[in-house]
Amino acid sequence: MTAIEEPTRRPSDRRCAILQEVSDALRMANDGATSIEAFLAGTSVSQREVIDEFGSMDDLVIALVENIVAFMLEPLDESPTEATFMRQLVAYGRRVTDEYADLRLKNLYRIAITDTIRDSRMKGEFYRRGPHVVQSELARFFRSAQLAGVRLDLDSRRLAGHFMAYLRVGWDLSGTGPQADGSQPADGVGRRVEGFLKGIRPESNDACTAVHDQR
Repeated sequence: MTAIEEPTRRPSDRRCAILQEVSDALRMANDGATSIEAFLAGTSVSQREVIDEFGSMDDLVIALVENIVAFMLEPLDESPTEATFMRQLVAYGRRVTDEYADLRLKNLYRIAITDTIRDSRMKGEFYRRGPHVVQSELARFFRSAQLAGVRLDLDSRRLAGHFMAYLRVGWDLSGTGPQADGSQPADGVGRRVEGFLKGIRPESNDACTAVHDQR
């Protein structure tokens, strides 16, 4: 007998609305609040609703992180080809840079660090559902690109680590807010991707020409 797969459970409309409203509150707040309850107080969402939809306040934080991660990783969903590799990597880099420049992720990190003091489980869950997923999926993308014929000589896990570190250097140098001319940090992602690829395969000029169309 063929097993019948359970249909994927779609999030309720109220759950999505809560995530959106709390995300907006996190994005707008710049007062150094360190608890999800403090951010929730500025919304129309009650703690009772959070418990009903997510199970706990910590689970709301994890769901918010998962939403951000899913958004950042979306450009890597399709298996890369030699023709799409650069476009996908630049699109991913832009999304990651935008999120790290955004108060929403900074506030979530602050909440997670504070909650870790109260509950060590939170630290493991936050890392496992957030940074670990990003690193693993980026490594998978690089491995898929290698199998598709893109010349990347390093191990895919090392490539993922190096690429994220390279992006962070760009954030540190350019700052995480709008520049003096009003441009956003993500505007230079194409150039940073170009520099990264030139660094790992200096004898190749392929990346230099391909990236210009992605800026």
